[in-house]
Amino acid sequence: MPAAIRGMALPPRAQVHRIQEAWTRVADPAWGARAVPVSLSHGTLFVGVSSASLRDELARFHAERLLRALVTQLPTDRVVALRFVATAEEPK
Repeated sequence: MPAAIRGMALPPRAQVHRIQEAWTRVADPAWGARAVPVSLSHGTLFVGVSSASLRDELARFHAERLLRALVTQLPTDRVVALRFVATAEEPK
């Protein structure tokens, strides 16, 4: 395995699956398809969102509830913060 790939520290597939499943359970169906987890880095879960207005709504009104729910849903994964980021295209 090339050193560059080893240094990327990609999350295990099982962790990615757990995070996606947990997000599906805690996200509101009205916007759940337009906001998807994209990475977990140093305890911060980055969630890609399809618009600036949705990003602002999630950050202002839903972040605390979502974080509490995700911490409960993911007891073995260290999620300590959420960060909502714009995506270049509509998440699928």
